Amino acid sequence: MLTIPILPLSPEHKDLLILILGLVAVSGLIVIGVLLRLWLREKHRHLIPALSVSVNHEALAVGLYIENQSDVPAKNIVIQDLNVVVEIALGGALTLRFTPLPSLAPHQREELAFKIFNRNFELRQIAPDTVIPHLWGVPLEVRLTCTNLQNIKFLCTFQKDQSSNNFYSKEVITLN
Repeated sequence: MLTIPILPLSPEHKDLLILILGLVAVSGLIVIGVLLRLWLREKHRHLIPALSVSVNHEALAVGLYIENQSDVPAKNIVIQDLNVVVEIALGGALTLRFTPLPSLAPHQREELAFKIFNRNFELRQIAPDTVIPHLWGVPLEVRLTCTNLQNIKFLCTFQKDQSSNNFYSKEVITLN
């Protein structure tokens, strides 16, 4: 049989030992809480597709683009109509109606196809690539919905920074 030697401790030492053990237990619980939050954040990151929107104004590839910057595929991507006010020569208030994308693989970049409308009338005489330069100084907010592999639906909002003309992700909301 194993015997454990008992060390004689004074009451002051016992109180100090209880305090030290309590601090070790509390710090252990704090570390467990931090690790749990990090694990949940990492798990959540693998559920949400990280999409980005960009405007390309280079001569050979003028257009609006969407890119999946995550390791998770995005499905059923539907971009909401985008209302813009441009020069009167182009018709003033225009609506860009985007073609939905069935899927976007991880790290895939795709040009957004759209048609141009003035009220409910399609303006077929205006080529989509001629509208892109007019979006440069205009404040824009692009909203889209998409789903992940588990069919969880997300609403993503992108805001265009007017000083740099780059889009940044404003918010991502889970819809179901």
